[in-house]
Amino acid sequence: MERNIFLLSLLVITGCSQVDSNNLQTSEIYSKTIITRESSSTVKVSVELYNSERIYDHYYVNLIEGDVLYVTQNNDTPLTKKLAKIEHKGGQLEYVAHFTTTSPTDSYTISLERPIHENASARNIRIPTAVTLTYPITNELFSASQGTIDFMWTPVANQSEEKYINFNSYCSQGSNIENEKLYLSNKGIEPVSISEFIYHSVKNNDESCLVFLSMAREWHCSVFNSPGVPSCVEYNDFSLNEIRTIYKSDQVTIVINTNFI
Repeated sequence: MERNIFLLSLLVITGCSQVDSNNLQTSEIYSKTIITRESSSTVKVSVELYNSERIYDHYYVNLIEGDVLYVTQNNDTPLTKKLAKIEHKGGQLEYVAHFTTTSPTDSYTISLERPIHENASARNIRIPTAVTLTYPITNELFSASQGTIDFMWTPVANQSEEKYINFNSYCSQGSNIENEKLYLSNKGIEPVSISEFIYHSVKNNDESCLVFLSMAREWHCSVFNSPGVPSCVEYNDFSLNEIRTIYKSDQVTIVINTNFI
């Protein structure tokens, strides 16, 4: 009996993190939208749907019975795609689409279309303008003994944007750091400690680390024009829609030798 109770509890914790959309009114569906310009020619659109605005107390919404998410790329020749459902470990549901683009002015519209309940949309979502990492440059060699690297970028962004370096570091003896962020100021130049890119345990070893870098500008969008906050969505009638848009610069690769002495 105790074993059966344990198994039931485990199912509640790990296997019941979804709710079918036919059990929800549109007003009960909350969304999180992230649109990322991953390179000069590719854009990823990701949407997660929840049944609660409480981040630690919700279920992922599984769209069924004709409920569909679409995204439209708005330009001279609009293109609409159905977002594909991806189920991750632990029951997390993500709806994803990819676009090829070379235009810096494309915007995106997310539409939830339902045959029985009301539809919802977030229209004309914009991405931050381009950012270029001007220093360091690809294939540059650094030593950990140098202490810092002066990161430089253009244009200098406004105060309301988040700016950060996204990096992956792979060292010759297997001490790796993956998908980390280093947040930057608004000055267009900032010294960053080389130690950020290597594990503490390898700093005095004779290792070589290959570091892949890109810089990003990110907007946490406001539906309304709050002072100092870029309103990067023209219209939204989801009950709650957290919208983030990201522009990533082209990737730069540098090499760091870790021998301090």
